[in-house]
Amino acid sequence: MDDPAHERMRRLQRLAYGAVASDAERTAALAELETLRNERAEAEAVSERAEAPPLDPGNAPHPPASTGALATATESGASRGGAAKPLKWAIAVGVVALLVGVAVGWQAGGRMSTSEPSAAAVSTAPELDGFMIPIDQTAVLKLFESTPGPADVPQSATPDPRIAPTDYRLLVTRADGVALYVSRLDGGADVCAVLAIPGVFTTGSCTRDGQFSEGGLTVEAFVQGDVGLIRGIIHPNGTVELTPSHYVPGPIQVAEG
Repeated sequence: MDDPAHERMRRLQRLAYGAVASDAERTAALAELETLRNERAEAEAVSERAEAPPLDPGNAPHPPASTGALATATESGASRGGAAKPLKWAIAVGVVALLVGVAVGWQAGGRMSTSEPSAAAVSTAPELDGFMIPIDQTAVLKLFESTPGPADVPQSATPDPRIAPTDYRLLVTRADGVALYVSRLDGGADVCAVLAIPGVFTTGSCTRDGQFSEGGLTVEAFVQGDVGLIRGIIHPNGTVELTPSHYVPGPIQVAEG
């Protein structure tokens, strides 16, 4: 039997981040989730303090060294100064190179993220390591048993000719507008994980030959600024994740396996 606290958390997550709750229900669920997270963090902090080992007297701070010992240490340090300078110079050069590389990568990411709203860039997933499961043996196709509504279609997408508007389902959305959808191709022979930000982009990753990875179907995108790297994952058991996790704690159950 599921832990009542765990079941309560799952119910609140479905209300807070799912697509079927009203605004009032979502607001109340978010507030209750925040309270639960604070209580859990406080309990963990108390537990860590209680389990901390006592201070070992052997590790207590030692008194300062005598003047004579200090003088000896100073002379020894001075004799090593010439050898230390090349090392310090190498470290400084490495830090500068790292900063330059980060700046170049950031600028490249900025140029990519300022493009106009694009069509649904749905691509076939690359070859994946690990066990593969036929799609019809997963819980994913159950997501299409409900009747689609207006919220189920990504608003930023130019219609993809392979995907009918009725073949999208909204799975989870964040407060900043990032949303994860599932769509199907060829009547469900393959499915796609689709990420979207209204007015910014839509991108996706699809299964191949009706096979679903045991580790889940993953789609990623990078947006400059506070949004950063976004990763959406649809698992074969009907749970989904949308990272970073501080936006949407997961995984969230959206279909029963």
